[in-house]
Amino acid sequence: MSGNKHKFTFYGKEEYLAKFKLRMEYHSLSQSEFFRACVEAVIDKEDIIEEFIETYKEEKGKAKQKNTRAKAKKERQKAEEMINKLGLGDDEIDNIFDIIAKEHPEL
Repeated sequence: MSGNKHKFTFYGKEEYLAKFKLRMEYHSLSQSEFFRACVEAVIDKEDIIEEFIETYKEEKGKAKQKNTRAKAKKERQKAEEMINKLGLGDDEIDNIFDIIAKEHPEL
C-alpha cells in the first residue's frame, strides 16, 4: 500500500455486514468504492450527504440545538446562492487561487 493511503476501519453488527455486502453486489459496487464515494461526498459537502447527516443527527439525538442547525442550513443556502449569483464554479475558484499564488508566491 502506498505511503499516502490510510485504512479506515470501524465496527458494526455482524448481520449488517452480510446485508451490506448483498446491497453492494446489487449495486455493482465494491465496499471500498462505496466508502470512498461517501468520504468524498462529505469532503465536497455535497447537498445530498449534508442533508443525510443532518437528518441522521436529528433522529439519533446527536444534533446541537435546533437554532444552530437552522442557522447552518441557512448559511449553506446563502453561500450557494452567492456562488450561483457570481457564476463561480469550482474551476473559477481554483483559477482565482492560481492567479493569487502566481502574483504572491510568498503566501
